[in-house]
Amino acid sequence: MKNPKIAELMNEGKWFWSNDFIKPHVNPLLIELEKTYSVVLETIENSNEQEIIADLMAAKISNALLLKHIMVLLDTSAETLDRAAMYIKHKGLTQLTLPDRVIPFSVLTSQKSGLSNNNIYKAGNKLTADILALLCYASESIEFYNFDTFKNCRLSKLAGDSEKLKQHLYYLSLRSSTQIKQIRAVDFGAQLEAYINLFLEPVLLELGVSKTRRYKEQQFDLVLYKDDKHIIIEIAFQETTNSTLERKSKQAKNGLYKMINDNDDRLVYIVDGAGYFKRSNALHDLINYSNFSCTVSEVGLNRLREYVTSYFK
Repeated sequence: MKNPKIAELMNEGKWFWSNDFIKPHVNPLLIELEKTYSVVLETIENSNEQEIIADLMAAKISNALLLKHIMVLLDTSAETLDRAAMYIKHKGLTQLTLPDRVIPFSVLTSQKSGLSNNNIYKAGNKLTADILALLCYASESIEFYNFDTFKNCRLSKLAGDSEKLKQHLYYLSLRSSTQIKQIRAVDFGAQLEAYINLFLEPVLLELGVSKTRRYKEQQFDLVLYKDDKHIIIEIAFQETTNSTLERKSKQAKNGLYKMINDNDDRLVYIVDGAGYFKRSNALHDLINYSNFSCTVSEVGLNRLREYVTSYFK
C-alpha cells in the first residue's frame, strides 16, 4: 500500500514550477540577454567574415553579455571553451590557421586559470577577442577543424548573410536540445566502440580470440577471451567532467582491478577525451588500477594491439 505520507505530499504539492513562488527571468543576466539580443543579431547580420570580431567588440554591449550571447547562439559551453584553452596551452598553439590567413592569440596560450563561466564573465578585451576567435573561426582552422566538438564555432560563416543566419536560428533548437544531445552521445559512443572493434579485428582473427560483453556476470564495453584467458576492456572517453569519470575510476580502485587481476586476467582502459585530461585524479586512478591503458589515437591503439597479441599468443 502506498505510504500515506507520500500520498499527503502528492496531494499538497505544487508539482511544477509555480508563479506562486517564482517569476521568470528575475536573474539580471537573463534580463540583459533579452534586452541586447537584437543588438548582437544586427551586428552579425551587418558584419562580414573578416570584420566580425572587431564589429562585435565595437557593439555597445559588455564583454560578458557579448560572449554569453555568442556561446548560446552557437550552443558552445564554457566547459568546451575551457577544454579548448587547455588544449591550446598543452599543444603550445599560438594562432588559428585559416585557409587565407592566421589569427594570433593574445593571451590564450598562457591562460593559467582556465575558462570557467566566472573567468569568461570577467574577461578583458584581449581574452574576449581570443574567445571570439574560437567561436568565429575554430571550425575552419587547421588546429580544430577535425574535431566535431567545434563544428558550431563558425560564426564568421554567418556574418553578413541573412539567409544563413536565419537557417542557423531555425535549426538551433533542434541541435541544442538535451534530448538530441543524449541521442548523439550514445551514437558517438557506439561509433567509437565499432571503430575500436574494427581496429582489433584482424589480430583477433589471427589469434583465434572471441568477443563478448560479459565477465563474471558483469557487463563491460568489450571482453576478449581465449580458453581461460580474458582481457576486459573499458572505453572511457569523456570530453566533459561529468559523473562518469568518477564512477569509472572508483569502480577500478574499489575492487574491479583486484578481482580481475587475482583471476590472472587483464583489465584495460582506453582512456581519452579532454574531460579525463582535466580531471587528472580520475585518470591517475584508471592508469594505476589497470593492467594497461592507452588512448584512441592510432599510436595508442597500435600499442593495445601489441598488448593483446602478447597476452593471447
